[in-house]
Amino acid sequence: MNNIRFLARVAFICNLCFLITIIIKVLPNFPQTEIGSIIIVLGYIAALIINGIVNLCLLVLLIMHKSLSPVVPVWLIIINLLFLTAEIIFFLK
Repeated sequence: MNNIRFLARVAFICNLCFLITIIIKVLPNFPQTEIGSIIIVLGYIAALIINGIVNLCLLVLLIMHKSLSPVVPVWLIIINLLFLTAEIIFFLK
C-alpha cells in the first residue's frame, strides 16, 4: 500500500511537470537547459505512464472493495484522475 501512495505522489509531481511543459510550449524563446529537458521528459512521457499505472492500481483496489482513503488522500486521487484525463485529451489531439 505504501508503494501506491509513493507512486501517487510521483504521479502528482510528473503532472506538475506536464503543466510546466505546456507552459514551456506556449512561451517563445524558452532557454534550453538540462532542467528544462528533464521537465519535458517527465511531463510528456513519465506523467502519462506513471499516472496511468497509479489510476489503474487505484481502480483495481476500488473494484476489490478496498478503502482508498487510508492509502491515498482523496484530493490526490481526484487531481491525478483529472490530469490523466487532460493528458489523454492532449495526446489524442
